[in-house]
Amino acid sequence: MSNTNTPASLATIALARDAKRMRESSYDRTGGNDDRIHIQPGETFIFFDVPGCGCITHFWCTLAHEPEEVKYYLRKSVLRFYWDGEKEPSVLAPVGDFFGMGHAMSKNFVSEPLQMSPEDGKGFNCWFPMPFSDGARMTITNESDRELLFYYYVDYEAYQSLPEDMRNGTGSFRHRGSRRRTLRRTENGASAASIRPGMRIMSSWRPKEEATTWAVISTSTTFTKTHSGTGRARATI
Repeated sequence: MSNTNTPASLATIALARDAKRMRESSYDRTGGNDDRIHIQPGETFIFFDVPGCGCITHFWCTLAHEPEEVKYYLRKSVLRFYWDGEKEPSVLAPVGDFFGMGHAMSKNFVSEPLQMSPEDGKGFNCWFPMPFSDGARMTITNESDRELLFYYYVDYEAYQSLPEDMRNGTGSFRHRGSRRRTLRRTENGASAASIRPGMRIMSSWRPKEEATTWAVISTSTTFTKTHSGTGRARATI
């Protein structure tokens, strides 16, 4: 029996896992100590481009501008994630919005899937599992007018073949961010009543024929998460 899709923790450390633990990072390719990527205005940098099948288990990053911080820089640095050769991204969101804080702000907070810390929440962590069956690509675009300094690492597990429980339909990770001010849930193509800003929404992976799209926003940010497939995983926004 394979324990590949069993969450790694102290309680499961003795279980054999049929996977290889890997990491992509911004280490200095020259062997020096400049462990960051210099991204010019308007430039898109591919920071994760892995073939085959696997699952991203942890994504950390932090951003900087020199000599001083660019105003609203967390809205001017945009993430796009592509799974399985997609032409359009499954994830499209500014960095701050993706990591759980709108309005281009950073604050210290800790949750199970997302975290901003320490020092005014400027180190970002995501523990949402993001499986892929035929390659994954992650990019960041600098939409500011100054050079962006990007520090990152992405931890993932590489598989010889996708575990059966993932092949059978565990939902892929999808996230969209925008600046709309409405808050609405749509289920099976039917529009539902508006939901008050600030409400907590629980969504879960469902079979494809019951796919649900949730739009969850603060006063200025919309997050849309679409989960398809069967499975027990749940995400609280």
